[in-house]
Amino acid sequence: MKFLLVTVALGLLLLAADGMGKRVSRTRRDLNSPLHRGGIRDPYGSYCERRGGCCPGRDDQCTVPYLDTICYCDLFCNRTISDCCPDFWGHCLGIPPPIIARVDQRDVGNVSSMHV
Repeated sequence: MKFLLVTVALGLLLLAADGMGKRVSRTRRDLNSPLHRGGIRDPYGSYCERRGGCCPGRDDQCTVPYLDTICYCDLFCNRTISDCCPDFWGHCLGIPPPIIARVDQRDVGNVSSMHV
C-alpha cells in the first residue's frame, strides 16, 4: 500500500513538472520579438506551402526555417501576427496578409529599406 502511494505521488510530480515545462515554452514563444516589425521580408516566399500545409490550433513543431530564424504555420501565430510565415495568410487562410510590404530586390536582407 505504501509503495502504491509513493508511486502515485511520484507520477503526479512528474506530470506537474512536465506541465510546467510546457508553460515555460509557451511564454518563450509569446515573448519572441515580431518577425515582421519593419514589414514582411521576402513576402513572396512559399514557406507554409513548401512545408506541406498548415496546422490547426497551436503546434510548436509547425515551423519552417525563415531567414535567420523560424516562422510558424499554425493558427496560433495569427493571434499576434508576430511569428507567422509570410505566406501564412494567403496559403492557410486564403486572405491577404495584414501587413503589405514592398521590397526592393537589391535590399532583400535590409529591413530598414522596406516600404509599407
